[in-house]
Amino acid sequence: MDKLLNENEIISWYLSGMPMKEIVKYSKYKDRSGVYRFLKKNNITPGRNPRINLSDEKVNEMIKMYNASQKVTAVEMGKKFGDISGDSVLRILRENGVQIRPQPRKHIVNENFFNFLNPEVMYIVALIQTDGTIHKDLLGFSIIQKDYNLLKKIAYQMGADEHIIYEYEYGVPSLIVRSKKMARSLMDNFKLHPNKSKTLEMPQIPEELIPSSLRGLFDGDGHFSKREAGFVTASESFALSFYDILQKYQLDPKLQLEKPNQTWLFRVYVRGRENLNELNDILYSDGSALYKENKRKKLSNAYKKGDIDE
Repeated sequence: MDKLLNENEIISWYLSGMPMKEIVKYSKYKDRSGVYRFLKKNNITPGRNPRINLSDEKVNEMIKMYNASQKVTAVEMGKKFGDISGDSVLRILRENGVQIRPQPRKHIVNENFFNFLNPEVMYIVALIQTDGTIHKDLLGFSIIQKDYNLLKKIAYQMGADEHIIYEYEYGVPSLIVRSKKMARSLMDNFKLHPNKSKTLEMPQIPEELIPSSLRGLFDGDGHFSKREAGFVTASESFALSFYDILQKYQLDPKLQLEKPNQTWLFRVYVRGRENLNELNDILYSDGSALYKENKRKKLSNAYKKGDIDE
């Protein structure tokens, strides 16, 4: 193959079932995480666990094994049925009408974390809005983020440790929390829900915590270049709310509708040295240690450049 795959071809190859290593081989991306981020920007999120299809005989054997003992774990069963994950075992059981027993908490976490507002909570919520998801079974949430150290800081903020961070199927670290209570708090307090990309809404944010939220949003789906700071979303409602917030800060934001591939996207951006300087001051005004170091450096360098469009 003489030329690299274009964006539409990458999507087509992935949706046709082409192995990820083959897509990486013929694309401009150097690793799986690059392809993953591209797919995510186009509202295509590869599943963390491949779908497992067992014969009826194996499924019945699995059900009998689960019902026969209160002590057997989903992980132990997974090893017996072809070394599949515990989550896949539980999914198969649920799909076949088995009532799942309450699972003991594997890792300690502060389940009341999202019930009290502070800069760290708002930053993490914003990162879930952009780089995270509420699980479809409403029993937890995940944050997928290349910056492992940032995920580790987030885990500690929630009273957990780095053991809740797993290597995603495509090489991207993923912080995974299984807590129905925390998922419900995110939905009730911050308007989050599964499959949110086009229907995401901005929650009510106390004025003093807006900088923390904005920083999380820019760290998730934002970008800083020598000429602008931009944010991209597939949700029109969220884009308009984001625009209004920047407008209140008198940053002269612009809103642009784009369709780089198969999905319409809304891009909100700010230009000009003074505006970028002001945005930098806003984003890092709360003194929190939760931020992406590389993006902070990019923004800091951006407004110092002499060739920024005024």
